[in-house]
Amino acid sequence: MTIRYDGYVLETPGCSLPLYNPYHSSIRTLFAANPTYEAMCSARNVTVLVQNFDKFTLNAGALRRAYNVSHRETHCYYREVLRNESAMIPDKTPELGPIVPLPIGKPLRAEYVQVSCNANGKLLFEDYYFVPRPKRQKPKASASNQAHSQSRWINVLILGLDATSRTNFHRHMKLTGRFLEEELGAFEFLAYNKVGDNSFPNLVPLLTGLTGHEVESLIAHSKDVDALPFVWNPYKRRGHTTVYIDEMATYGTFTFPNLTGFRQVPADYYPVPMLQLLDDIDSRGPYCVGSRLKTAELINYLGQVLKLNRHKPMFSFMWLGYVTHDDMNGLKLIDAKLNVLLRELSASGVLEKTALFLISDHGPRTGKFRTIEFGRYEEKNPFFFLALPKHFLKENPGAAAQLEVNQRRMVTAYDLHATLLGLSKFPALSSAATERGLSLMGRIPPERTCADAFVPPEFCACIGTSSSLSDHKVALSFAHYAVSYINALAELHFPGRCVVWELNSVQESSVLGGRVAGKVLLRVMITTTPTAHFEVYGTIRAESAWEKRVDFLQRLDIYGNQTKCLPKSRWMKVFWFEVEFLTPVFRNMTIHHEGFLLETPGCSLPLYNPYHYAIRSLFTEDPPHEAICASRNLTVLAQNIDRFTLDAGALRRGYNATREKIVCHYREVFRNESAAIPDTTPQLGPAVPLPFGGPVKAEYVQVSCKESGKLLFVDYFFIPRTKRQKPKPSASNEARSQSRWMNVLILGIDSTSRMNFHRHMKLTRRYLEEELGAFEFVAFNKAGDNSFPNLAPLLTGLPGPEAESLMARSEKADDLPFVWNSYKRRGYTTLYIDEMPQYGPFTYPNYTGFKRVPADYYPISILRLMDDSDSSARFCVGSRLKSTELITYLAQVLEMNRHIPMFSFVWLSHLTHDHMNGLKLMDAEIEAFLRELSACGVLEKTALFFISDHGPRIGPFRSVEFGRYEDRNPFCFLALPKHFLAEHPRTAAQLEVNQRRLVTAYDLHATLLGLSKFPALSTASTERGLSLMGRIPPERTCGDAFVAPEFCACIGTSSSLSDQKVALSFAHYALSYINALAELHFPG
Repeated sequence: MTIRYDGYVLETPGCSLPLYNPYHSSIRTLFAANPTYEAMCSARNVTVLVQNFDKFTLNAGALRRAYNVSHRETHCYYREVLRNESAMIPDKTPELGPIVPLPIGKPLRAEYVQVSCNANGKLLFEDYYFVPRPKRQKPKASASNQAHSQSRWINVLILGLDATSRTNFHRHMKLTGRFLEEELGAFEFLAYNKVGDNSFPNLVPLLTGLTGHEVESLIAHSKDVDALPFVWNPYKRRGHTTVYIDEMATYGTFTFPNLTGFRQVPADYYPVPMLQLLDDIDSRGPYCVGSRLKTAELINYLGQVLKLNRHKPMFSFMWLGYVTHDDMNGLKLIDAKLNVLLRELSASGVLEKTALFLISDHGPRTGKFRTIEFGRYEEKNPFFFLALPKHFLKENPGAAAQLEVNQRRMVTAYDLHATLLGLSKFPALSSAATERGLSLMGRIPPERTCADAFVPPEFCACIGTSSSLSDHKVALSFAHYAVSYINALAELHFPGRCVVWELNSVQESSVLGGRVAGKVLLRVMITTTPTAHFEVYGTIRAESAWEKRVDFLQRLDIYGNQTKCLPKSRWMKVFWFEVEFLTPVFRNMTIHHEGFLLETPGCSLPLYNPYHYAIRSLFTEDPPHEAICASRNLTVLAQNIDRFTLDAGALRRGYNATREKIVCHYREVFRNESAAIPDTTPQLGPAVPLPFGGPVKAEYVQVSCKESGKLLFVDYFFIPRTKRQKPKPSASNEARSQSRWMNVLILGIDSTSRMNFHRHMKLTRRYLEEELGAFEFVAFNKAGDNSFPNLAPLLTGLPGPEAESLMARSEKADDLPFVWNSYKRRGYTTLYIDEMPQYGPFTYPNYTGFKRVPADYYPISILRLMDDSDSSARFCVGSRLKSTELITYLAQVLEMNRHIPMFSFVWLSHLTHDHMNGLKLMDAEIEAFLRELSACGVLEKTALFFISDHGPRIGPFRSVEFGRYEDRNPFCFLALPKHFLAEHPRTAAQLEVNQRRLVTAYDLHATLLGLSKFPALSTASTERGLSLMGRIPPERTCGDAFVAPEFCACIGTSSSLSDQKVALSFAHYALSYINALAELHFPG
């Protein structure tokens, strides 16, 4: 497979880098799979201890749900995890201290601990925690004392993600990338080139300035690594506190495969013994700490350590590897977490004194993608960002200008080392070069080549340095030699234990550069039998004599056809890897529940393992929506409320155009009020020049931009605008003047079960529970089949058939008793957004929608226009996700109207309606949305109903009992202002109880009617609903709650039919009925 590049990311006299489409159609599926690590951790023993720095408490609710015991029955103990300093290899020999009772709620006097809890003499779980603790200050040299007293230091934070190319970072790390560029003003070094094969030969140049071979030689001579010239030593001498974290302890930079590690602890914070212990006790799940992702725990720990030490100088190195080392898509689990870490460090002032190096060692080195040219390029071009304090750049404009230029120069880890040495002299500024490295703050010549930068030819990312090998005989001869060389290596390192490889084919061959000293440098890509893929670099001398040599070889597949050469060796990865296959089978499959989530006299809900091995693969696929949008015409207009600017960089990248030649116009999108069906008939206003930098006096717009008369793109934008206030009744004026109102925000996500919400919305759920104190109604039961019969009860209090009958009589939706009418009468501004207007509850399949606009903010016309104009990608707005745009628009509208009462209804569907995993694209967005609303005070006056209509209704999962249960049990959270709950303690207590009662959309409707009378508090019931703030009896059944039997999630309401003849007879009748329906509605 050949993917052609579209131009150049970089062109200098010394190096040109190709510009590939990162979402090319032929590779898009490679980035669709979702990593399973977090899901697998969540399926383990639930973590019930809540940590706040060095204090621990028990989460009574989680303890009851997970282990069915109370906190009074539970007793916990801890053992400190220590490094065995007297062992032969201390880094590989952790040990445990004595058992000590865990002081619940009090400071823990240990740094790394193993915690075990038991109840009634039975062990419940064992867990592990990193406890950030301040370090005792050592006496400093007078110079460093002076530096301390004047706070004239610069921290260094090297944060590394293993096996991550620059392009893959941009695919998956959008939140982090945006924060680095827009908030921190980070420099991205586009031509950062690896200097060796794997982690070791790329990290030792960074940390020591030496080559991998030089370091191996030094270690072999001294027997340990302590004597190496580590870059943190100058910082230590100046009084910096140090951190060293290498997540993959078993495969540590200085311990794998048979290095002995450090004799003395190299840093003040050094959790390697704890990490080694975790790897030793659970080699099958080394990426977990209890039920949490180890990577996430280390990110949290690092953030706590840095904040704890924010008033003293720090040098920190952390390398994260588990979620990215073997999975190109593992970054998806890190993006939101790193974004939060950087935001917290920025908010706490840490980054105001920190040089942040965010880097990788190389790109993905194995797998299908690595076998093509694009993959080979990505492997050689890891990502690298450098963020420096803004005051530093302001005080050193020469360095800032040089960094700006050097972003587009060939650089390596040797250059990072030189830069780190220069920063160690701060506040003096040194840009001195080292033997192999140039400081990034000094001049790097544009003529610099890979050879100048000490990059061997086999690792050089620059194109134009190789050409196709035309002589196939030469390629074949070298390939046979390479296979013989591989077999010889296997026999040398693992005598008699490995398969003998045979050459199958030569897939590709090329010549690197020209002839050097009579030698020709070659690269061949070969396939062997048993099936394996190798890339081999070498030389031939005097072609007629066929003198050959292999300089470097790389195994490209994921080591699937394995020979079990077990001893740890640098060659082990080339010859052996064990793969476990898991194939889900749904036919006749039964997944038994493991107890009960809820048991009341009226309803029992089963407790299933949401990550059961038989269904786990269903939740690994990643939704393609974002990648599809990103591959469309790039959005180059930057929007700030009602003002627009052109992003010159994006314009050049996306269209190879300059700002000076661009002319843009906008057309307002209207609702055609005179049409027979206004909701389905958008219209466009006249074209008006787009006033760059000035306000646009329209609400919903279509924008088109041209260059020299040629259309570049058409895009759409939602512009939040204030609404003119209408005269209100005196009562509502009084309410306004006293600010005595309660906003309502109903935020819905289509087709999302409670369990699927828990699988994919971890950030949002944590924020709802821990920050907003939201109530989760675990027995929220759908009232009908699809969206309409579940939204009609919520919005009108009527069942679906009654609402349909009313609309049929009046030929419009306006006459339905919508719940927002009560709020409108009290002077509320209203908002109604339905993301999928083609399938809207009041227009699909053949309803006529609203004759009059039902809300003050009502973007249905622009949404409809976008659907009509691009049905193939309705979930996109330009190159952005429509759901994300609507969430942003909603936040802006609510913040703009935060001083007046609002009733808002938003229903998001595109990402989740047909894809169980679409939620993954919403979690970080919605969590950020809620944080933003909380920060600006909107949620202090808002009742937030966060809900769905039903679970997934189609697909293989729906065919099993587990899936049938999820379909009937959508998620439902209610978050109320804390002051409201404090003022109404009985209501708060009732809500706490009702979380474990059977409830429906009819009950939400009753609750909304009650809140419309605020500040009066009504818990009155309706014909079919009970207020969530009033009593809901535990004896309530589906029948009592107006839930039809076919939609009831409660178990025990059905039993197996033993008479097969009766079942078969009814099945035949059902098929006849289906056929009759089809003929009735679609004759012939």
